[in-house]
Amino acid sequence: MGMPNGFGRRKTAADGTTVTGANPDPRNFKVCAAWAGPAATALLVDYPDATNYEGLKILVVEGRLTRDDVAALTVLDPHFSETAMPTVLARFIPTDWGWGQASLLASDYDPNGDHRVG
Repeated sequence: MGMPNGFGRRKTAADGTTVTGANPDPRNFKVCAAWAGPAATALLVDYPDATNYEGLKILVVEGRLTRDDVAALTVLDPHFSETAMPTVLARFIPTDWGWGQASLLASDYDPNGDHRVG
């Protein structure tokens, strides 16, 4: 399962200039792909205001989001926060490997499971 088309493009504004904003605007985004596991959802999100990785972010958020849930999102902050909804559980580099890891986490995430490391 590879990344959707468009990865690696250069960010430009409507007038053709390069986008210079560094931080993503949580109200200015487009969900390009989603994969829902039983209790978490992997999202590939394009933040046009962000410049690192051409604005692409791979997030895993808590909860099984339907297409309607994803379409209804008006705010999606990619940063870890105790108050943001949906809650970001993990972020991955926007590559095929990152999408695979995010999908695995979304598949296996158990909010009631044993989270001890080691």
